[in-house]
Amino acid sequence: MKHPTIEAITKKHIDSVNHPDIHTGDTVVVSMNVTEGNRKRVQKYRGVIIAMRNRGIASSITVRKVSGDHATERVLPLYSKQIAKIEVERLGDVRRAKILEQRHLRGRKARIKQKLPKKTAKVSQPSDK
Repeated sequence: MKHPTIEAITKKHIDSVNHPDIHTGDTVVVSMNVTEGNRKRVQKYRGVIIAMRNRGIASSITVRKVSGDHATERVLPLYSKQIAKIEVERLGDVRRAKILEQRHLRGRKARIKQKLPKKTAKVSQPSDK
């Protein structure tokens, strides 16, 4: 059991951060605040979420970026002040919580299906005759 004051501060910080609804398999663009000396800039990191860790304020995502035949992964804390914003570029349709097998797949085998929005059935309205 955590101290009530710590829980209140944690809840306040989590509520102040406004991230979109993200899941494993989604392609995201993470804008991060980078400080180099006395300069500050925003750097974008685009990749696929291969793992999520939901632990309250300690939650993090693992984003895998492939450029050419070289891949990099970054573990990004969700509630860090370094993350300016997260944009969902493409929704992925996966059936696992962690898709770590993506590390061993290349090319077409590494492709993730896109989750398409569900079609709604048209309801015919009665005519006014």
